[in-house]
Amino acid sequence: MVEAETVEAIEAAKISEIEMTSAVEAKTVEAAEIAELETSGAIKAQVAEVTQISEFEAAKTARISEMQAASVESISAEAGGEIAELESAEVGTELGGIGTNGIIDGKTPAGRFADKVQGLPNSERPNTVAVVRTSDGRYYIGYNKAGVNNGEVQAIMDSLGNSNMYNRQCAEVNAISRAINKGANLEGATISVANVRSVGNYSGLHGTPKIPCDVCQPLLDFYGIKIVQ
Repeated sequence: MVEAETVEAIEAAKISEIEMTSAVEAKTVEAAEIAELETSGAIKAQVAEVTQISEFEAAKTARISEMQAASVESISAEAGGEIAELESAEVGTELGGIGTNGIIDGKTPAGRFADKVQGLPNSERPNTVAVVRTSDGRYYIGYNKAGVNNGEVQAIMDSLGNSNMYNRQCAEVNAISRAINKGANLEGATISVANVRSVGNYSGLHGTPKIPCDVCQPLLDFYGIKIVQ
């Protein structure tokens, strides 16, 4: 009788152990499934976030392109009259023996062009302008954020390996690109560069010369373009 009860107790213990093991396994599987679901949900959330960020960046890039296009249009409109004024003033003073490298009344061509675009809206006004003057007295303007728009200039800069935080968006690069696009002969050319600040800005930077950066200087050296300040 005792032996039978002992056997029953042992069997009951085994059954209990099996049930506990099954319960633990079930909970382990459940925990794994929950973890998998949470991981899957986190991944989906991350994907959604990345997608949202990508869409935002794309929209921002498109908006910047629109603003740059508007800036190009506005500055180009200003430049047409400014170039004519630069050339006519240059001829008049040089005939009188006064003009030197386009400097008139103490202002470089870039300094005078800076005055011309100073009144543009903040969204359109460049921070820096550059003016290339060829040996025959012609002028070619450029401004920062307008980019490299000449394959030759791009290839030269690639070969020089010069790049910086501004991603080659300097006014000097743009002016040289525009000059070459219009068939300018850069032999003996000079360039002046000036800062632009809004009307009423009291920093004292408006119209002051800007020193070429480590991207622009090698490009100027390549073409033999001298800086006028």
